Amino acid sequence: ATSSLVQKHIFAIGGLILTLALLVAALCTSVRAGLLALAPVLLPLILGYGALALSGASLNLGTALVAFVVVGTAIDGTLHLLLRYVDQARRAMNSEQALSLALHAEATPITIAGVGLGLGFATFSVSSLAPIAQFGQLAAVTMLGALITNLVIMPLLLTRLRVVGLHQIVALRVDPEILANAPLFAGMTPYQRRKAVLISQWQEFEAAELLMKQGAQERSMYLILKGKAEVVRRDFGKARPVAEICAGDLVGEVAYIQAATRTA
Repeated sequence: ATSSLVQKHIFAIGGLILTLALLVAALCTSVRAGLLALAPVLLPLILGYGALALSGASLNLGTALVAFVVVGTAIDGTLHLLLRYVDQARRAMNSEQALSLALHAEATPITIAGVGLGLGFATFSVSSLAPIAQFGQLAAVTMLGALITNLVIMPLLLTRLRVVGLHQIVALRVDPEILANAPLFAGMTPYQRRKAVLISQWQEFEAAELLMKQGAQERSMYLILKGKAEVVRRDFGKARPVAEICAGDLVGEVAYIQAATRTA
């Protein structure tokens, strides 16, 4: 009976992990994000159950339950970090800055939760019943592994990932006609246009603020989503208006493609 229950636990935990990967992939609109979210879940399980096998302890009802505990607690910290990173990536200059901001906001609560849960489960290890003691020991070890994975390995993986949250796509308030008529998004679906806007860096400029400066060497281009801007060229110390760009217009694409000097 015990063997049958343990086997059912293994199948159940496999289904749970697959479901979580699909949910995270849907939330972040990225299959890679769903796979990366499994790292803080799978690595502690592999290490914990590997240590269990090396110690010669048996897989029983107590140790089998650890997998459910680890998945539930590890994915909680992972989701907090991942979704915070998604929100910061929209405003930050690059992925490293977005990750730094996300860690600054989430590292403390993730650490407190991980250490608190690990110490709490460790108290079971003093039980005189072997399955309960083994449950406590294994849970404490895997909690520590999940914490380290969330704070060390997950950030390293996130720097290679730029994702957009499904909630951001739904909540984006941009005139769809502007995106549909923009040459940059020609041939894209409405969903692809929204995702392209969100995966780029979003900037707001005040009145009379410069978007770009004549003579500068930089590789960035802008799609105007709201408002308008004036293009001015300076020759021999005199400023001459060249054009006016409005919502839907693209500006700076030549320097972006060729790394050329700004001409206006």
